[in-house]
Amino acid sequence: MKTFILISVLLVAMPVAAGNFTAADEKQIAAVLDEYVAAWLAGDAERVMATLTADAVLIPHHGLAPVAGSDAIRKWWWPAGAPTTTIHRFELKHAEIDGSGTLAFARGTQALEWTTGQKPRTSMRGNHLTLLRKGADGKWRISHQMWGDPPN
Repeated sequence: MKTFILISVLLVAMPVAAGNFTAADEKQIAAVLDEYVAAWLAGDAERVMATLTADAVLIPHHGLAPVAGSDAIRKWWWPAGAPTTTIHRFELKHAEIDGSGTLAFARGTQALEWTTGQKPRTSMRGNHLTLLRKGADGKWRISHQMWGDPPN
């Protein structure tokens, strides 16, 4: 609940300080999101993690508990001893990218197809909301990732 409130407050506050979000920022954010997708498609956990802040928070679909911080995210996405998951298709489309200062967001839709171990191919389509933060190094990284898919 705290994360939802924080995201709501940040998104409402952004337009007040608008004016310093540039086309270059938007292009850099799109590049980070493209790298996030490419890293998943390559099956490269280190590249995926490099697109996230150290304190990133995942807010999964279906009311699952948020997953906070690099260690927890690694364990959640790549649990020890679990069968390998292969991403076959990952499309992330952006309806909006905007921000102010060192905080930005992207929202849109996503489509994924994957297999885990010997299980049949699974797919989902849904919405995404991604918050990004510009670090002291000037690079944008994903700080919060929220997604949803249609009900079963």
